[in-house]
Amino acid sequence: MATDINTFLSAANDIHPQTASGWKLSGVYRHPLGKDFTASANIGVFAWQADYSLSTTAVERNVTSHGVDGLFGVGVEYQVYPETSLHVDYEVLDIDGENLSVFSLGGGY
Repeated sequence: MATDINTFLSAANDIHPQTASGWKLSGVYRHPLGKDFTASANIGVFAWQADYSLSTTAVERNVTSHGVDGLFGVGVEYQVYPETSLHVDYEVLDIDGENLSVFSLGGGY
């Protein structure tokens, strides 16, 4: 049990899981894998910001952190019709020294 709530909140701030919102800028390489499939690889940077509220019944602490860190990813795209495609992507974002994996499924027209 923590007797000093400020010490506890400071420790919790250091160990909470990272999550953030922001913008990314990356370069993408695409390589055809036959008639309907394309593989892709990307590398870039992620400019992020995270806002947290840590609280107990007696004390509340708001934490804001931000940074610019690297990212990389790979993906596969399937051409369903001449102007329609589906893609599956996997990216790894580095946020303040912690790697986050992001899977995505999307489409294009």
